[in-house]
Formats: sequence, structure tokens, C-alpha cells
Amino acid sequence: MRAIKLFFVMTIILFVSCAGSSKLSINKMLEYSGREQLPEQAEYHEYGAVILYEDIKTRFFLDINWELQRSQTYHLAFRYFNDKAKNWLTRTIYLYDDRILLNFYARTIKPDGSALELSKKDLFPTQVKDNYSDFTKNQSRKFTFSGVEPGAVLEYLYEIEIRDKFSLNDHWYIQSSLPKLYTRYSMQIPIILFENNISWDYSPVNLSMDQPQIMKDIVSQDSDKNRNNTYFWEIRNVPSLNCESNMPAYDDVAQYAILGIPRKNWNELSEIYWATVKDRFSQENLPEIKTLAASIAGSAEDDSSKIQKIFFYTQRNYRYVAIDIGDSGYIPNFPMEIIKRKYGDCKDMTLMNVVLLKSLGIEAYPALVKTKDAGSFQPGIIQMDFNHMIAYVKDKDGREYWLDATGSKSQENRMIRTITLNLAYNGSVQGHVKLEMEGNENLSFRSALKDATEKDMFRIIESYVNLNTPDIQISNLKYDDPGNIVDKIKIEFDFNHQSYGSVTTDLAIVNPYIFSLENNLDRFRDEKRKCPLIFQAPYEVIDKVNINFKKDMFCFESTDASFSKNYNFGSLYIKNNRNGEENIYFERKYKLSETRVASKYYKDYRDFLKNINKSNRLNLVLKKLKL
Repeated sequence: MRAIKLFFVMTIILFVSCAGSSKLSINKMLEYSGREQLPEQAEYHEYGAVILYEDIKTRFFLDINWELQRSQTYHLAFRYFNDKAKNWLTRTIYLYDDRILLNFYARTIKPDGSALELSKKDLFPTQVKDNYSDFTKNQSRKFTFSGVEPGAVLEYLYEIEIRDKFSLNDHWYIQSSLPKLYTRYSMQIPIILFENNISWDYSPVNLSMDQPQIMKDIVSQDSDKNRNNTYFWEIRNVPSLNCESNMPAYDDVAQYAILGIPRKNWNELSEIYWATVKDRFSQENLPEIKTLAASIAGSAEDDSSKIQKIFFYTQRNYRYVAIDIGDSGYIPNFPMEIIKRKYGDCKDMTLMNVVLLKSLGIEAYPALVKTKDAGSFQPGIIQMDFNHMIAYVKDKDGREYWLDATGSKSQENRMIRTITLNLAYNGSVQGHVKLEMEGNENLSFRSALKDATEKDMFRIIESYVNLNTPDIQISNLKYDDPGNIVDKIKIEFDFNHQSYGSVTTDLAIVNPYIFSLENNLDRFRDEKRKCPLIFQAPYEVIDKVNINFKKDMFCFESTDASFSKNYNFGSLYIKNNRNGEENIYFERKYKLSETRVASKYYKDYRDFLKNINKSNRLNLVLKKLKL
């Protein structure tokens, strides 16, 4: 018997898997869901639609060369109620490097029974990420249902061929943002695989699943390689996954299952991946690379200094652009292409660190990781479930380093804004601002603006100031070179405003903060919450404000009281001091010290935001003296 060659695949499907093979009547959909009548808005008043039917078919098959291939079909129908579900009216089919669209069909079935049909000609191409057309060839296809009205049933199905390189796992995303009356997943596998000691497995996440039902030899074929077993599950009345602001990643809270043909162990998967990318990470002996590495290292003699210089060179010279879709999500570019483009994602920047360090004789390797915003890593499931790459480095003394050219020390994520306000009798102000950004804020600012001109910088800083205090004019802008990566970036400028605050015949009412703190209270309107709050990193903002005025023009009248409160997850601190007869000093600190806040502290977090909002409206009242 011929050896069976396996080509392995990473399937990335956003809240869907793939499709049914023929359209259904509404009565048939109701039969599958166990209902006699269509659902009405009154039953699902919180939602703009409800999913009637979902059928996902994964088919493994052996082609004429006895190589294992895969195709999928995805079939879904939902009843539309109102604009709460308007984002469902335009659907996207994601076609990554490894996906080919075979068939497509969609239709709108109106309440009177008439239907408006769509076909392949009604699909329009788009970039998977519109701003990344220069970075990836990945494409998507979109379509919009026509003639939609309340009570209509919208149905679509498509089939794709998948040619992945790394794994044969698939995700059945059982929960979505809408309730489901019926969902079905099936997997067709050639029986001959079992005869060659190749099996399949499934792992439910956040739910319990019974053993699948089995249909054996559903189509009789003469050839052994065409005999199949089909394994399937059916689930009815799946509740929606209700989204909450700053909730954990989908993979941590939703019900889904990972299914497919697993690897024997992690070493097998890593060997397959390394075989794909090894040539790109083995370019350290190119003359251009050796010359570049030597020039970066300069006079450095010890490995630690060389590692640091290479690391900062990569951060400083390559603009970070995230690409995590299709093959582009796993395979970096060649180093000479990265050097030419002057930009790259985490894989490209890791590759540059690795080849440059190897060129200097330092041991270095790429390491795939999964960031917490993508959900918890499940080591028992062997799959390409990674979304980030860093470098593992070991010097000649055995010291180990983990280099992430896209990140920073989270405890240093801080912005300090030092402000001087000189108040005139007519209510106008002149002043000076110094901004200091550390950590992620520093890196993201430098990455976005490393190629900005002086004119660009002026426009950007003025826009930033005017977000909170319109009509401020800036001058004498000075700033650190965004292309020079260090721990902190500083920006300074003068400003003036012709009618700052509120001025009456007798009083001047001034808000000391020309910058407001971030306040997302509108995103946290619900009184109750189920999920914990998740934040990317700890963060701190410090405002230091000096308000100067002439004692022969104003006298101090009043100011809002100081405030200080500690929370389980952070703190908010406000104080004001009167320094003599011509100055008042304000200081405000907002600190988020935890990245995960349990739902039991949700009320406290809302209180935290309310107090931030209150501090944004803090006022100083000065009495005007008669001149």
C-alpha cells in the first residue's frame, strides 16, 4: 500500500467554521431545530436575530496522489428582527493563503415567501485587513443580503478547500453573539487512515460533549481510499455569548470544540514548522548580514552587550506591523526583504534578532507563544495555537534571554504630563507642557511616528491637545527623535488659549487639566456583570499642574477638595496645594495595577471611572480684583 502523505493545516475561522451543501426549506430548518413555527421577536427581545440552523461539514479525503486533503462547507440561516443585528447583513468569507473558495450561495427569504438570491458574482473582494494590502496577499470576499426586512430568513452557504501546512485541527465555535436553535458539526474521515494507525480526536472547551454519532460507509466506493466514516454532533438551543466590555478572550469564555487529526507530540509539530521556516532563520552567513551585525555590535566584547545592541537596533530600525492571518501569521519574510522594507511583524523582528545574533556567534532561536488576549493556552491540545513570536537567546556563559522586540516592561507603562498655566485677567492662558511616555506608550508612539516629519509631529501633537481642550494653539515644539528607542520619550511645547475656563465680572473658573483622563464609563453602563474585566497591561497617568496668577489681579476663592481612594485593582489620587499668593499646585494620579479584575469588583470599577469623570470636571475658583 502506498504511504499516505499528510499536509497539515491551521484553520482560522471567526466565530464560524464551514458550510452545508444545499439550501433548505424553512420547514426543514424548523424540523432540525425541533420547532413547529419560526421564532418571533417577542421570544428574543434582547436580540436583533436568531440563528435557525447551522451545519458545518469537514471532509478529509485522499487525492489521486494519496495525499491527505481537506475541504469544508458552512451553511447558516437566521431570522432577522431589527437593526440590533445589522452587522449580520454583510458577511465575510475569509480566504487566507491556504484557502480556495469553491462554491457560494445566499438568499433572502421574505415574510411573504419570495426569495432574492445571490451567487458568486455578487461577492466582492476586499483585503482581510484594509490597511495591510502592502504586507499580505490574504484576501476575503464579502456579500450583503438584499431586500432585508423584519421577519425575513437569511441563508447562505459556501465551500472552501483548505491547504494548510501545520495541523489538521478545526474549531467548532458553538456559541456566537446570537442564540442558536440548532447547530451541527460533522467530520468525514477515510477509513484507511485508521488502518495506518492514524486516528482523530476532539476536545470540548467550556462544555461537556457526548460521544459523536457515527455514519459508516455512507457512500459505497470501489477504492479503499474512498471509504469513509462520518462522525457528527447536534446541539439545540445554544445560548448566545453576551459580550461585555473588556471581557476575556473568546477562547476563555465561549463554548467550542477542537476537532481533527492530532500530532503525536509537540516535537513532531515543531519539526514540521521548523522545516518550513528554517531557511529564513539560517541566513546569518550572508555577507550583508555579517557586515550589519558587526557594525551594530561595534566595540562590544561581551555577549550581554552584543545582545542588547542587536535588540535595540531591531526595535529602532523596523516599524512594527502586526500580521497574524493565514501563512503570513506563521512564516516570516527573508531578512534581506525585511531590511529593504524597514517594517515587519513579530516574526520578522524576531528573525532579525536571531540571524544577527547567530552571525555574531551567539546561540538564538525563534519561540512561538500565545498572548493572553488570545485566550489561555491548552498544552494538552497539540495545534498551531500561537499568535506571537519572540527570540530565545543563550550566551556563552549559559545565561538565557527572552527578547520581544515589540514589547516593554509592563510595570513601566506610564505617562507624566507636567503643565504650567499662566492665567491672565481676561481669562486667557499661556503655558508650557512636558509629556514623558514610558513603556508601551513610548514604544507605540515611536513605532507610529518614527518616520514623521516636523510638520507631521506639530499637527499630531496639536490634535492630541485639542481632543480635550479645543482651540489651544501650540508653539516651540521640541521632542526626542521617535526613531531612537530608549526607555522614555519626551515632548515639550508652549501653548496659549484666548478664553480658557469661564470668566465673569467677578470670577475666573479654571479647570487645571487641559488633558482629561481616559474615561470609558459609557462602555460600562450595565449594573451587573458576569465576566471579569481584562486589560492589556498595568498603566499609570500622572498630571502635575502649576497655575500661576498675579496677586494684584486675583485672589484665591475656592477649589474642589482633594481626593484619594485605593481599589483592589488600582488607585486614584488628587491633591491641591496653595503655594503662596500667586500659585496653586494640582497633582492627579490614575493607576491601574491589575490586568484582571474579578466581576465581584465591577461595582468598584464603575466607581473608579465615575471618580475619574468627576476629577475631569474639577474647578479652581479665583476672585477677580478690581484693577
